[in-house]
Amino acid sequence: MSDEQPPLQPPDAPEPQLETGAPPPESSPPANSLPPGAPPPPLRPPASPPPGSRRQFILGILVGAIPLILALVGFGGNSNFTTATTSATFGLLLWAGGIGYVVALVLSIVLSAIQATRRFGLGMLTALLVSPVVFFISCLVIVTHPFPSGGSST
Repeated sequence: MSDEQPPLQPPDAPEPQLETGAPPPESSPPANSLPPGAPPPPLRPPASPPPGSRRQFILGILVGAIPLILALVGFGGNSNFTTATTSATFGLLLWAGGIGYVVALVLSIVLSAIQATRRFGLGMLTALLVSPVVFFISCLVIVTHPFPSGGSST
């Protein structure tokens, strides 16, 4: 057995090439390049959403608005009626709206992560993100324009 090894070359030395008559691969243009001055290829239009996705989104908005409606009814009734029974009832509605908001927020995030229910979850999330602004403005209107107590509307 002979222990002859090829002579070592320094790492920056070019590798020997066979004479084939073809230009080296560095000088040939890449396969996906365009000739100079050519316009880029057109982009594909975005994929159309699956059928029924708009309906799911709208249903998500409606379901996401339920805590807002509960809280608004509770706040409006609590600030306009002074009897103990109605005040307690509207107070419970206000609390139910607040608790429903937190539960719906967590649920909408979970539904948005699942591919099959993503549109519904995003609809809920949209309604829930708008709800604090609507609630704050509505509360300002309720407080500054109180419900007329008694009397006729004429």
